Amino acid sequence: MKQYNAYPVAIGRWMALAPLDMQYTASVAGAVVTLMRATARIELPDQFNLVDHFVDRHIREGRGDKTAIIGSDRRLTYGQIAEQVNRTGNGLLGLGLQEEQRVLLVLRDIPEFATAYFGTMKIGAVAVPTSTALRASDYAWFLEESRARIAFVHSTLLTEFEPALSGQRYR
Repeated sequence: MKQYNAYPVAIGRWMALAPLDMQYTASVAGAVVTLMRATARIELPDQFNLVDHFVDRHIREGRGDKTAIIGSDRRLTYGQIAEQVNRTGNGLLGLGLQEEQRVLLVLRDIPEFATAYFGTMKIGAVAVPTSTALRASDYAWFLEESRARIAFVHSTLLTEFEPALSGQRYR
């Protein structure tokens, strides 16, 4: 277990660790105002898989039948998501994907995005999410730079994505 003398600070959609022993101030109309002072200690295990926190923990704590994701036409429970995440992870392993290898995600904002993202991370691989508004040359760049071995591509984006596969070194 590692201890960090820091506390989480939310900055918009991002989370950062701020040093524990610092005071954060701002100047407002010439007056100095204390914004926050760190007061907590964070402990993280030596090994931490984000999927455990966002998916598996809910199963362990008895929330498997609770709604986890609401899509346009369906609701999925934590139990259903966990099952799909495990199936996806096992499928990736079956395809020969190894720890720390990359998986490109070209998926719309649908429940399958969460399944692919968490399934990839659960087996220790690296999910590389991309925008669905990119062009073939952009996808080719992402494939090359990330060295992604596998890609999840939404069926409506195949026409734009397919040309990006030609000439890729990491297949």
